[in-house]
Amino acid sequence: MQTNRTREVIEGKRSIFGTYPKYPNMRTMKIGAMLLVTALLAGCSSQEAPVPVVLENLEFQMEGPLFEGPNPSQVLVQLDLPTLLGDKYQEGMTLNDAHLTSVEVTASDSLGLEGVKSFVLSLASDDPKVGMVEAAFLNPLESGVDPVQLNVSEEAKLGDFFKGTSFYLVLDADLAEDFMGNRTFKVRAAFDVHPN
Repeated sequence: MQTNRTREVIEGKRSIFGTYPKYPNMRTMKIGAMLLVTALLAGCSSQEAPVPVVLENLEFQMEGPLFEGPNPSQVLVQLDLPTLLGDKYQEGMTLNDAHLTSVEVTASDSLGLEGVKSFVLSLASDDPKVGMVEAAFLNPLESGVDPVQLNVSEEAKLGDFFKGTSFYLVLDADLAEDFMGNRTFKVRAAFDVHPN
């Protein structure tokens, strides 16, 4: 059962907080004021647009004997912001956040990706507060496909790795069986970094 007050709220003659005064556009003014405050807050908190950073031809050498299961290899990534950001770099700029957008792994030897069941790519830091984060994976690998695209973790928070001077990319290749020789893989990793 609707009361007069409920009917007036529905018809726009009364707010849930009380009656509108004689001004017919008061409701519109209140909504406009709320939108203005929202726009101002959004404008104050906006960040720089993300800058794409691509690390190419990263070579991961796994020296034999290699055993069935995960076999890790790492590459040190030195961070030089003027080189990474190019013409977007400004003096004193730091990086606020980073997200992995794509990872491609290809074999650098004649074996291709045969005998590899899965890949995991992680970022690691010498700083124990930052630690290690699994950022991309592919399990299982399709037979005969080379290169492969890893699935990127949407939840991986990578900004802290880009705040230091370096970090490690760690590639784990899960082998189906023991292998006495070496295996070599190349990685192309693309990031979106957010400068401030």
